[in-house]
Amino acid sequence: GLDWEWTEFELESAAFGVTDDDQRIQNFYVLGNVPLAEHWSLDIGGRHARVRDELQDPFTFPAGVTLKDRVTVGNAGLMYAPASHWRLFFRVDENYRFPKADENSFVPFGVVGLKVQEGFSREVGWDWTTRNLAASAVLYQLDIENEINFDPVLFANNNLDDTRRRGLILNGEVILAREFRVDVSYGYVESEFTDGLFQGEPLPFVAPHSLKLTGEYRHGPWLSHLEMHSISDRRAIGDYDGDFPELSGYTVWNLCCKDVI
Repeated sequence: GLDWEWTEFELESAAFGVTDDDQRIQNFYVLGNVPLAEHWSLDIGGRHARVRDELQDPFTFPAGVTLKDRVTVGNAGLMYAPASHWRLFFRVDENYRFPKADENSFVPFGVVGLKVQEGFSREVGWDWTTRNLAASAVLYQLDIENEINFDPVLFANNNLDDTRRRGLILNGEVILAREFRVDVSYGYVESEFTDGLFQGEPLPFVAPHSLKLTGEYRHGPWLSHLEMHSISDRRAIGDYDGDFPELSGYTVWNLCCKDVI
């Protein structure tokens, strides 16, 4: 397959003039599923991506600059499914994120373009599905190099030192009747810097606990959707040392009704 993305970013102000960034991204990828034996299968894939930025900024790049980068990643997953309603799986995955056009336009003085964020994840999980019930559990570890971050002190985007997230994700779904369904999802994550000045410190703005509860009810041509999303306390963005009080957790409720006919 092939993905192609083109982004134009422009910011104009009386004080700072015009900042302009033209970004183009190309992705080439291949994915495959290979049956290995009875109940066993292998998912494998790879992706090559390229990015090109034409960036002009009145202060940092008044004459304009061209930024180029490329990255190649792969993934593999082993699945064991002895029955039609449940399976076990193990997966390793390389991932990346190019700086967005607006992120590359606001960097610390002297920095010529942000580095590509690259990560490596490992996860093991189980899922189970029947006609009216579904459940899943996933344990994971994600290691990231050059994580892209906004620093409110510098008022600029930068690349962090190496980071790590270890966590658990639990999901469940219950269909109580043809008209009513309930979903619940819980996530726990431990985050930390694994290198650099703040090694061992938790990542700012990452909440250890999150909970999402969703209910849907169909009545005639209408669908009512109620959602609750809650997260725990977390460090404020930019508070790498933990010098300030944590931001309090919060809960958000959403309710909507729509015609599905």
